Amino acid sequence: MQELHHRGQPVLLGTSSVKESEIYSMALLHAGIPHNLLNAKSAVKEAEMIAEAGQKG
Repeated sequence: MQELHHRGQPVLLGTSSVKESEIYSMALLHAGIPHNLLNAKSAVKEAEMIAEAGQKG
């Protein structure tokens, strides 16, 4: 993930549960990789994330 982040490449990581997505989120935070967590808890915020998805950086 670090290499992809340094290149500015967007990455979509899918999980099978909210708990699993939260574990990955904590790992990314620990690695210093900024990210957005999409887990169907806030429809408005997540719709904005989807609209911005795929942009470099």
